[in-house]
Amino acid sequence: MNAKRNITIDIMKGLLIILMVAGHAQVPIHRFIYLFHMPAFFLISGWLYKSTDNGDLFFIKRKLKGLYKPYVKWNLICLAILIAFPILQQHDAAIPNTLGNISASVIKMFAFRGRTILSDPSWFVYVLFFATIIYNFVSKRLSAIQVGGVICVSFIVTYYVIPNKLEIDNIGSALLLLWLGHLLRVLYNNIDPKHMTAPWILLQTLVSATVLTALLFFTDKELRLIDNELIAPSYFIVASLAGFTFIGCISKIITKLKFLSHSLAYVGRHTLIILFTHIIVFKIVGLLQIYFYELNISEISNYPICYKDRFSWIYYTIAGMGLPLLYEFIGNKAALYNERRKQSKTCSE
Repeated sequence: MNAKRNITIDIMKGLLIILMVAGHAQVPIHRFIYLFHMPAFFLISGWLYKSTDNGDLFFIKRKLKGLYKPYVKWNLICLAILIAFPILQQHDAAIPNTLGNISASVIKMFAFRGRTILSDPSWFVYVLFFATIIYNFVSKRLSAIQVGGVICVSFIVTYYVIPNKLEIDNIGSALLLLWLGHLLRVLYNNIDPKHMTAPWILLQTLVSATVLTALLFFTDKELRLIDNELIAPSYFIVASLAGFTFIGCISKIITKLKFLSHSLAYVGRHTLIILFTHIIVFKIVGLLQIYFYELNISEISNYPICYKDRFSWIYYTIAGMGLPLLYEFIGNKAALYNERRKQSKTCSE
């Protein structure tokens, strides 16, 4: 499995998750990052999509294991943390403090509809879950042209017709990105590798960066896929494709740098744990800020970071990346150690 992994894609995911954490840490260029960082993840999912002879049930089971289970697990953990430490919740938000409210929150999480302020970035997971299942269902039953028509119609309907409060409008946008990512993969496979020269990659990098920078001057608004606030469909599509190209080209260049490429690829293989836990880590950093800056404890409820200073985005990003990766590393090592102990015990018997 690992031998078949595309290191460029892993590097892209590594860069994008770093940008996501840095964006939440209020890095000065966060508007630039928000143009493309989450759309690019959906484009990558479309790029990686492969139709198989396995049935729909097999595909859904894979998504349940890879997306649904960690979604429920980490949202329940975040809910438990908020119940134990209600001061972490924002002042204007209701805290589940009765058996009925807690039960309702848990049911919503199992229904893939509920999340807490600590797990707010997990919106991406349930959108990806439903979008990939729908895309797989449609692409197996319709021609390429029909798939494109259905996807475009679904995007138009979810963007212009379905009210935002239903929280399903961004699934149409995700479907569009999956389809575009799949098309990009088909186009890429038909390009002669000889044409992918270093000057050509560098040119694509500069052009895509220029396009993204120019887009910032069209509006003061942020592109927010979480709320399906896309500014305009054309703006959204251009920003997404330019961002995907920009990160893809940089990742291609990074593959030539052995240590950096392997480090970013490792990060890219562990994006989910970072997505689910970095806000929890932000609260830990916030407690340290409160202690050293002698702030009011109520500052801990601020979102996404507790207190912003000149360099806060740096240490929030480092902690938001480092602690989840450390947790994952220790967990994997412990699991491997237990597995070896079991094997050793079985052999001795």
